[in-house]
Amino acid sequence: MKKYEVEVKYRVADFERLETRLSELGAVPLPENYQCDTYFQHPARNFAETDEALRIRQSTDGLFVTCKGPKIDAETKTRHEIEFSIGESDADKTQFAELLDALDFAVVADVEKRRREFKLMRDGQLYKIALDTVNKAGCFVELETECTGSELAAGQEAIKHLAEQLNLTDSIRTSYLEMILNPDV
Repeated sequence: MKKYEVEVKYRVADFERLETRLSELGAVPLPENYQCDTYFQHPARNFAETDEALRIRQSTDGLFVTCKGPKIDAETKTRHEIEFSIGESDADKTQFAELLDALDFAVVADVEKRRREFKLMRDGQLYKIALDTVNKAGCFVELETECTGSELAAGQEAIKHLAEQLNLTDSIRTSYLEMILNPDV
């Protein structure tokens, strides 16, 4: 069964206000996490044009490879996502990066951020809320949930409703990678 990530992102200036509101809604804070995402370019197609992404994420939680398909709607950043663990050590990251290099994938850029996450369960739906401070891009909040294809419309509506409860407006569909590569966008 295909898994979709339903996500919206907002630029923010005040994490404190959001943390207070998240607490009022019953969100559970998780430990702060440092993440470094290394993005790769496919040798035969331009991910910037196809709106896809392939990355290795190194974090305090371990190492993960993520493949993101193109966004499938005009309002959120909903997309098919495949993610799996590849270990925990720098050697594991190096080995997987060498595999991608052997297949002619090229490193595009690293995106570094500090992430404070919250989990929130509402109406049977699990939400992840991330307060991100991204090097060379700024401060953002991401709201995310996962759905199957049959749950997609309900998941998108639920994310929009959560954004309203947090008084968030003017979502951003630009990725952190795009912001870093094109700071004027």
